Amino acid sequence: MDLSLHPQRQPARKRAAPSRAFDVCGISHRGLIRVNNEDFWFADEKLGLAIVADGVGGQADGALASRAAVGCVAKYLRRAASAFSRATSLTASSTLAPTRDSVSKMQERAVARAIDLANRRLVAVNTAASDVRQRRGTTIVGLWAPWGSDSLATIFHVGDSRIYLLRNGVLKPLTCDHSAYQQWLDSGKRGSAPPRSFILQALGLSNVAPDISSVAAHPGDRFLLCSDGLTNSVGDHELETALTHEVSLNSACERLVSLGLARGGHDNLTTVLCTFSDGGVGGR
Repeated sequence: MDLSLHPQRQPARKRAAPSRAFDVCGISHRGLIRVNNEDFWFADEKLGLAIVADGVGGQADGALASRAAVGCVAKYLRRAASAFSRATSLTASSTLAPTRDSVSKMQERAVARAIDLANRRLVAVNTAASDVRQRRGTTIVGLWAPWGSDSLATIFHVGDSRIYLLRNGVLKPLTCDHSAYQQWLDSGKRGSAPPRSFILQALGLSNVAPDISSVAAHPGDRFLLCSDGLTNSVGDHELETALTHEVSLNSACERLVSLGLARGGHDNLTTVLCTFSDGGVGGR
C-alpha cells in the first residue's frame, strides 16, 4: 500500500502520565481517484483531542476549509482546557468541587462554542467570496477528553464523518450522519435512495446544529474517527474485525486504509484511532 501520497501520517505517541495516557495514530490518503486530499486530521495527546474534517467545495477550497475549521476548534478547546484546569485547581479541596455532570456540561458548552466560532468564520469567508464556486465548507467529527482515562470524552460532529467506540471487542457507532441518505433510512426508505454524498449540514455553508454528547472513557477503549471515504466502502462489521484483530494502532489504521483502497479508493480516506491506557505498555 502506497502511503506516500499524503504526508499526514503519524505514529502513535504515548504520554507519560498514567492516569491521563492518551495515544493517537492517524493516516490520511487521497485515494486512487481524487487528485487532491480535502480531508484533514489533527490530534493533541496532551489535550486529549482528536479531530477529522472532510472538506466540501472541490480541489483546494475543501482542503482549506477542513484545515481552517480544525485549527479554529483546536485553538478554542486548548484555551478552554487551560481555563478548566485553573478553575478545578481552585475548587479541588472545597465543597464546590465539580461533579461529573457539571464537567460534561462544561466540556459540551466549550465544544458548542468552538464549532459555532469555526462555522461563523467559514461563513464570513464564503460571504466575502466574489465567485459562488469559491464557497467552501467541511464536515467535522471529534473527541475531547481533557482529563484522560476514567473521565468523560465529549463527542461532536457535523456532517457524515463518523466516530465509533470499540469496547470489549464490540464496535458501537457514536454518531448518526447528517445526510439525506440517513434521513431516507430513518423515514423507512420511502422513495428512491438519495446519493450518500448529499449531506444536510456542513460548517461554512449554513447554520449548523452539531450533535454533542459525552461518554465515559475507560482504559482499553478504542475510538475510531473517520471520513466517509472509509465508511462508504468498508462496513461496520469489517471495521470491528480489523480493530479487534490488529493489536497496534498503527497496524489497525493501515489495515483500514488498505481495505478502502482495495474497494477502489474512490474518495479521500482518513482514519484516526485513539485509545486510553493505564500507563502500562501501550498500543503502538
